[in-house]
Amino acid sequence: MGADEVGTVQALREHRAAADPLIAQHGGRVVKTTGDGVLIEFGSVVSAVECALALQRLAAERNAAVAGDRRMEWRIGVQVARLRTAPFHW
Repeated sequence: MGADEVGTVQALREHRAAADPLIAQHGGRVVKTTGDGVLIEFGSVVSAVECALALQRLAAERNAAVAGDRRMEWRIGVQVARLRTAPFHW
């Protein structure tokens, strides 16, 4: 990021544009984004894991021709729990 902030942000946008259709195909819904992080809700854990695998394959394909220091590497975690989307008030 530090070497080419504009290029990194553009690459992140391109990766997200490529990932969004996969998320939708697996029944996912983007709940929140935080810079380079994304919280996605799925109706089932099977759909979440299948989407995670598809996203990792997509990242590998997109990174194949990219120099190591310019690759977008994704870490994906799956949590099985209800997601609270309404605001929480103390």
